[in-house]
Amino acid sequence: MDSLHVLRSFLLLFIVFNHLPRTTTSMSEPKVITIDVNQAQKLLDSGYTFLDVRTVEEFKKGHVDSENVFNVPYWLYTPQGQEINPNFLKHVSSLCNQTDHLILGCKSGVRSLHATKFLVSSVSTKRFKI
Repeated sequence: MDSLHVLRSFLLLFIVFNHLPRTTTSMSEPKVITIDVNQAQKLLDSGYTFLDVRTVEEFKKGHVDSENVFNVPYWLYTPQGQEINPNFLKHVSSLCNQTDHLILGCKSGVRSLHATKFLVSSVSTKRFKI
């Protein structure tokens, strides 16, 4: 099964989080856009990093086959219910650097949207460096 077919089968929404170069005089905010699976495939082919923010179990059931695909769950299921992964930022920071361009994805787009907003918020509060 090719990567585009896998993208179509379980990832319905993608959020692109661009690590934009910053200068000392310009503090532009990261750009977040929604893209379709064809655009996602082209970006993956051009070197973007894909962060699959689904659970480890969901990721193991099927994921995009590319060297730049990483599973970084945004939510964890605990006895108390759904909680934000307390190591999410740390894990993303360990996988990504200043020049990376990121695509975040999940099954329906809800987690990837929340994860993207969390990363953008973390950039503005300087908890996550780009």
